[in-house]
Amino acid sequence: MLIDSTAETVKPYIDLLLFDSPVTNAADNAAAAVTDAEMERLLGVISFDGTTGSNFKAGGANGAIPVSNQNVQFVCRNGKCIYGILVIRNTYTPSAWRDSP
Repeated sequence: MLIDSTAETVKPYIDLLLFDSPVTNAADNAAAAVTDAEMERLLGVISFDGTTGSNFKAGGANGAIPVSNQNVQFVCRNGKCIYGILVIRNTYTPSAWRDSP
């Protein structure tokens, strides 16, 4: 579940890319630039689609995006850690006062 603490007008569509080892993360506000070699270590993707009205669960000034595709099966090849990168797929812009989504 992804929590949106301000429930902006444009709802987020965010993918969480899961890897079995660290990957180079883009700088703040830069497009994701995962390399071919890093993509070979991709374990799975969890999508948070808040753009579909029924997916975004509003609660006052907040909201949540539950996901149903959490059955991502994987094997960590290089230890016991999972690493993730959040990639915003639409024009969603978090409020200036808060951390990245």
